[in-house]
Amino acid sequence: MDGKVCVVTGATSGIGKATATALARLGAQVVLVARDRGRGEATAAEVAAAGASPPGLEIADLASMAQVRALAGRLGALERIDVLVNNAGLMAGQRRVTADGLDEVFAVNHLAPFLLTSLLLGQLTAAAPARVITVTSGAHAGARLDLDDPQLDRGWESWRAYANSKLANILFTRELARRLEGTAVTANCAHPGLVRTRFGREARLPMRAAVTLARPVMLPARRGARTIVYLATSPQVAQTSGAYFVDDYLDLEAQAHVFDGVIVSTISDVLMIGTGWSSWKKSRISPTVADSGCLAGVVSISSAAVRETSSTGPG
Repeated sequence: MDGKVCVVTGATSGIGKATATALARLGAQVVLVARDRGRGEATAAEVAAAGASPPGLEIADLASMAQVRALAGRLGALERIDVLVNNAGLMAGQRRVTADGLDEVFAVNHLAPFLLTSLLLGQLTAAAPARVITVTSGAHAGARLDLDDPQLDRGWESWRAYANSKLANILFTRELARRLEGTAVTANCAHPGLVRTRFGREARLPMRAAVTLARPVMLPARRGARTIVYLATSPQVAQTSGAYFVDDYLDLEAQAHVFDGVIVSTISDVLMIGTGWSSWKKSRISPTVADSGCLAGVVSISSAAVRETSSTGPG
């Protein structure tokens, strides 16, 4: 991984921190994305001790689409991006609406990686071969995705909101991979397993209690990061795209559970995001059209959000 630039979101704890540390040990130049500057700087010091060079650090609240756009602008100044790891995520105990009018869980878990990836396609295609890895969860199997109410404005439930966002991660990965065919940029997603991290600390009491009881049998963070590092580095998956991995293995059963390509594409085209990407382009993405208005997300948006978004992609 010498000379490779790897961007990792949600990098200050748990799987994100373990992934960043492992990539640094392999010689990559890591860029950490954190919400809190103090924790970000502390993590950067630890990652620097593991690698040959100090990591970069970017601060952004991924619940804000404006901050995601600003983050993408700063990352766009990098000479190259070889690997993008969309790891940041949360499970909330109660519904919170962001300044953009979006459900916070859906915004952080799905829309942020969706938008960040979209805005960085130019850097990724220019650096190809490049890889996009999105951290999802086996919780997707419990999703009940209502295309008329993807943000659960009617009847929000903590577990359902999380599960739906994780299914959206997989749908996004499948369709992104299809549209990246021919670019030498791959897109895959991974379920890291039941990992002992700070994740779920904001969930409702029953979930927090279940997590506490399960902690003795949970995997350490470095073990949970293994599949993500494998997808970011292994030559064995250099040509693999649009897949769902568990424990370094392609999970064919889970892939069959998720909709086929026709339905995935239909869902992506039906509901457009409130992040500025107005529509999917039907052509393939290439270095010359990487700024196309593409990569539809599964979300309904308010008229205010529509007015605030732009109709053009990055230049």
